[in-house]
Amino acid sequence: PFEHIMGAVGGPCGGVGRLDGPTFGCSNGWDWLSGIRDRNSGIWQDVFLSATGHVLMKDPLITSDLPLPRTDIASVTVQTTVQNTTGNVQKGIIKGSFDSIKFEKTIEIAPWRSLTFTFDPKDFAQLNIKNPKLWWPNGLGEQNLYSMHLSFEIDGKISDEKEVTFGIREISYDIPGSDNLGLTVNGVRIFCKGGNWGLDEALKRIDPKRLEAQIRMHKDANFNMIRLWGGQAASKILYDLCDKYGIMIWDEFWQFNAADPLDQDLYMANVRDKILNFRNHPSLVIWCARNEAYPPKYLDDAVRYALAELDPLRHYQSNSGGGGGCNSGGPYEWQTPVDYYRFSESKKFNKKETFKTEIGPQSIPTLESIQGMMPEKDWTSITDAWAEHNFISGGGRNLMKTMTKRYGKVVNVADFVRKSQMMNYEGFRALYEGRIGKMFSPTQGILLWMSVPAQPSFVWQMFHYDLEPNASLFALQKACEQIHIQFNETDNGIIQVINHEPKALSRAYAKITIYNIDGSVAAEKSHEVNTAACSVNKISDIKWPSNLTPVHFIKLELRD
Repeated sequence: PFEHIMGAVGGPCGGVGRLDGPTFGCSNGWDWLSGIRDRNSGIWQDVFLSATGHVLMKDPLITSDLPLPRTDIASVTVQTTVQNTTGNVQKGIIKGSFDSIKFEKTIEIAPWRSLTFTFDPKDFAQLNIKNPKLWWPNGLGEQNLYSMHLSFEIDGKISDEKEVTFGIREISYDIPGSDNLGLTVNGVRIFCKGGNWGLDEALKRIDPKRLEAQIRMHKDANFNMIRLWGGQAASKILYDLCDKYGIMIWDEFWQFNAADPLDQDLYMANVRDKILNFRNHPSLVIWCARNEAYPPKYLDDAVRYALAELDPLRHYQSNSGGGGGCNSGGPYEWQTPVDYYRFSESKKFNKKETFKTEIGPQSIPTLESIQGMMPEKDWTSITDAWAEHNFISGGGRNLMKTMTKRYGKVVNVADFVRKSQMMNYEGFRALYEGRIGKMFSPTQGILLWMSVPAQPSFVWQMFHYDLEPNASLFALQKACEQIHIQFNETDNGIIQVINHEPKALSRAYAKITIYNIDGSVAAEKSHEVNTAACSVNKISDIKWPSNLTPVHFIKLELRD
């Protein structure tokens, strides 16, 4: 396995450990993780035995349809497979119920056969739900969930039964006049604000309480999406928590750039299992085949065929970093705020980009967290011990130089951490404000690389492995709030109001105050603000006063 030292950057990025499909390919080493000796092999989720009667119930699928723009009625369709495990004809009743709604059908199943049966709301009027409680992404409404009980009864006795949690919501992925990816949920345009997960924990020690804290901090950061990079974090608990907190999931099928699974049959069997296991979760919105590359056609076609059969309503993205306006490619190191605000002016900017799937700078933890992840002998100088915690990733060798240039000479580790928190806040806030400032014109989303650290780390996170937030989380929380006023350092400085809400912001009041370094007011201006639903409104250019000191402050207030 690859070890991180100050003299080496990155790693083999998975190596041969990726070649057998749905394994933890990053466990062989990545630029954010040293190699794990046993490659995380072995059992890591529950193993169980169950007993049934002669007929099994398998793979229920619950879908819903809203006659948008109306949301006062929803049609729910229920599909399930029943399997006769005997040599005799079996006659019985499929029954289903949720809330006060019940439905059933008597059927016969031939020996050794499986039958897929659908309860269509056209035939079962009770599945047309009046005033449904909808599931919404974080920030737009409640995350309402329903629990459906399904059973198969023979002569009044239950042969098999399932309990399925689902949500009523409708998602579309198209943008009028464009082939690029864009999300609309329940008729509301969604700007995707989120982060990438590699491993939720390096050794897959999944504590449900810890996992819930991680998901909840994504909600607190005003995120609405996570990308399960490489499919490395697929546990039922995670999907349940994303349902609970309104975090949409971009999910992936274990294909990494430049590595094809050796056993296609095994790979596709696992693809099918994953789809069947998780397709009822309302938080799951996108399937993706491969990280930063296109799959070979035979694999791409096989996944498309499986999804057309098993989950035809969700979007399929072949390449996380290409197609449909998606683009990864960083940068993965700290930039000045003006670079983030003027991202589209960079010579390196991909002009086809509308959905940024990977970007993020270093994110230094607090002093207590640094002291907690290394022995005291390593606190005061940057050594291989820091490299083992990813310090040199993302251009870490340049961090001290960048920090000194912007904030002054670093005196000691406490001063380094203090300056780092300012870098965290400046960088992460500008990173998101820059993209959000072009919301839907043309940007559709931005996903942080990365939001969760797999181990104690200096890079690519919004909180530390010990779950203590650093300034990065608070910067994201501010930049991603549902109604937001911001100073954007493009075009010599502009003031924008962002409205992620499905209703217009009417007759609000904005006040702009510019202060000199001594606290004196250099300029003041007020505006009435009217901003349409799900839109960005430029309310003012900055008029810089002649008496402005080189260091100055801008205070923005937005009131209803």
